[in-house]
Amino acid sequence: MKNIVNLCRKNNKVIIALAFIMLLSTINTIEGILFSEFGFGFYLLTVEFISLIITIFFIHFIMCMVDEGKCATMKKD
Repeated sequence: MKNIVNLCRKNNKVIIALAFIMLLSTINTIEGILFSEFGFGFYLLTVEFISLIITIFFIHFIMCMVDEGKCATMKKD
């Protein structure tokens, strides 16, 4: 059990990224169902807006994950 907890702590960023991808996939599936049932309308726009917000958060999360640990110190001359 301790090994599983340590593995989750080491791969925390990857697990969160996978959760974001699963959430986006689920929302896009709901969006497709709404589009096929009701056509283009308020429900579809609402789900699309939620999908856009999650995508922006996901891109920000990925960019922070890539840039992590790449700090530089600049010298003043």
